[in-house]
Amino acid sequence: MLCPLLCTYLELLVHDGLSKIKDVIDNVRESVKYITTSTMPLTMFSDIVKQLQLPNKRLILDCCTRWNATYAMLLCVLKFKDVFLRYAQRDTSYKYFPSDEDWYQRVIDGEIFE
Repeated sequence: MLCPLLCTYLELLVHDGLSKIKDVIDNVRESVKYITTSTMPLTMFSDIVKQLQLPNKRLILDCCTRWNATYAMLLCVLKFKDVFLRYAQRDTSYKYFPSDEDWYQRVIDGEIFE
């Protein structure tokens, strides 16, 4: 009986923490959707990954009701941050990725990874 109650409490704590960076998470989620739902953006993204000689891993799109999936998506996208920045320079219709200020002040500095 204690375990389900503890899990529910933990879930509420995590969702409360993630709500502080909801706009960043929404931008990351839209970025992943934008890249992965069409062949041309995905090809361009893959080319940049090859140019930067990064491991060829797939982007992860989260399930917005599961905090661990959101965490996995953010970790994955963080590894491709430079790729997204270069991609934004090549595709003028791409407008979703968080600003540097969002990344450094809100994500990397620990609002979510502490």
